[in-house]
Amino acid sequence: MTTQQPACDLGVIPHCDQSVLHAPGECEHCDTRPDWQALRELWGIAYTGHVPTGRQMRCPSDHRRGTGEAHVWGGNRPTNVTAPQRETPASKGLYGWLRGR
Repeated sequence: MTTQQPACDLGVIPHCDQSVLHAPGECEHCDTRPDWQALRELWGIAYTGHVPTGRQMRCPSDHRRGTGEAHVWGGNRPTNVTAPQRETPASKGLYGWLRGR
């Protein structure tokens, strides 16, 4: 009996919300997935927290929540920004040890 190999290996998503992806240099977690960042640019999808330019489509997470609203949950925030004032209480409890990161 042989085992079938997957068609591709997508690896681990960098954030809690799989549609969150930050631009190169904005987030240490997303920077580990340059292949995903390249695909997002190729497909014409703006990065999370960015306003689309030209013919870009809006980030799926921003489309659902509003631009940058995914960042109120620590698990979706890029590593180079501090926590927003309106961070959710649950996020403060789980991610508070990162001192607002």
